[in-house]
Amino acid sequence: DGGKNWRGSQVQGAYHLESIHFPTLTTGYTSGVEGIFKSVDGGETWLNITPIDAVSLWGCYFLNENWGLVVGDGCVGNQSFYLTTDGGQNWKLFELHEPFSGMTDLMLYPNGLGYASGSGIIYQTLDSGRTWSVFRNTGTKIWQEEITNYNSSFLVPTSGNTCMGGGLMGGMRFSVNDGIGWREFNTPNSMFGTFLIDANKGWACGYSKLVYYTSDGGQNWKMSNCGIDSGNLDDIWFNSPTDGWVVGEGVWRLTPDKLLMSDSTMDFGAVCLPYAKRDSIYIRNKSFDDALVDVSITGMNASSFSLINPNALQFNMSSCDSLLVVVEFSPTTMGTKTATLNLSVNGKPYYCLLSGRGAEATAILTTDSVNSGNI
Repeated sequence: DGGKNWRGSQVQGAYHLESIHFPTLTTGYTSGVEGIFKSVDGGETWLNITPIDAVSLWGCYFLNENWGLVVGDGCVGNQSFYLTTDGGQNWKLFELHEPFSGMTDLMLYPNGLGYASGSGIIYQTLDSGRTWSVFRNTGTKIWQEEITNYNSSFLVPTSGNTCMGGGLMGGMRFSVNDGIGWREFNTPNSMFGTFLIDANKGWACGYSKLVYYTSDGGQNWKMSNCGIDSGNLDDIWFNSPTDGWVVGEGVWRLTPDKLLMSDSTMDFGAVCLPYAKRDSIYIRNKSFDDALVDVSITGMNASSFSLINPNALQFNMSSCDSLLVVVEFSPTTMGTKTATLNLSVNGKPYYCLLSGRGAEATAILTTDSVNSGNI
């Protein structure tokens, strides 16, 4: 139901899973350090189908419910590509001997073409995973946990400064010419997930709630994590350019830009003449972009209300920024007063209803001290 409700299941014998793939609604595979596991009931239960001689696995990919691969090893020893054509009943191992390139992820196309990611290397298959060869170097041989491909474009995340990902630094590597040349962008922490929308638009996520977006093939990247207040992130996926998901220490879904308001009404109650009373709401620009905000107070009794903060009727709000909006109610006549606080964010209207009542003072304090005499 689009993430409104979730049901969980445990995979016995696995504490570190890194990849999950469902080629059908009911048949799926998940893999990680402890092996690869299969479900035939939509993820309710899982069966261990790990190849007998497998030691350190990571990512998997399946063309259909029977044909797929799981990869692993490579930082110490050979790169391992395990192929099954019968849903995990039997496995065939193919190995490469590329020094210090830990295998992490792969993808296959129906025409036999496929790519896999290892530290500093893109591998290629032309026969649906039966055999593999080095296709392109991406740079220094540091951990790159995922691969995404769109026509001649590739995008991979990087983590640390070793084959196994040691160290906190990270980044993204983007190629728009079939892996011949790469644009590299460094981040303050490790990156683990990437996704390509098209040949130039891509996303990446990683530790410390880092999410980045590029629209020009990796020439420029923009931090785009508004709405994710904390947590490490591990993977990102888009069903369409506007339907995106990012997961890690939580699950987040992409939503349209909007202005969040802590309340849609301000009720000042009774205010004795000639006094005034203030109330406030918080607004937040939940968007990856800055917003131009216009503020006004309108209505039959607008003159009874005034804007105290902000002190300008038009201003810019940075991405994900919050602001306290303060309104003062100072009636000059008795009776109920109403108005509307209007907030226009990049032309989209939002409203907060204002109400209060001017009341006659029954007692007025004329001095701030009292002389009680001798007691």
